[in-house]
Amino acid sequence: MYGKAKVFTLHEEKEVVTEKKKREPAVKKELQSWEETKCPKCKEHNLMKGKTAVGCSDFKNCGFKISFDIFGKKLSDKQLMDLVLKGKTSKLKGFTTHPESLSEGVLSLDENFQILLN
Repeated sequence: MYGKAKVFTLHEEKEVVTEKKKREPAVKKELQSWEETKCPKCKEHNLMKGKTAVGCSDFKNCGFKISFDIFGKKLSDKQLMDLVLKGKTSKLKGFTTHPESLSEGVLSLDENFQILLN
């Protein structure tokens, strides 16, 4: 019993090259500059960044100032900006010189613009 012969044709598979999606670099949200940020205390003047602190450009009359180093921890610009704009930071660790020996917590500004660690 001989039937029709089956014919197989082989085709080379073409390698499909899919372009890898180029990962767009995450766009860093530019922090607002200190010079364009209003003082949270007097609400009249803008802030300015010094060598050891950020403070009101009219510091002599207003008195608002936040040191870069709080309770033995150096704060980043983002953490300082959160403290100024939102009145508090996220939970932070690494405080070494707190009077009650707290090593972590949220920094906040009280109604007199004094820094508290809760």
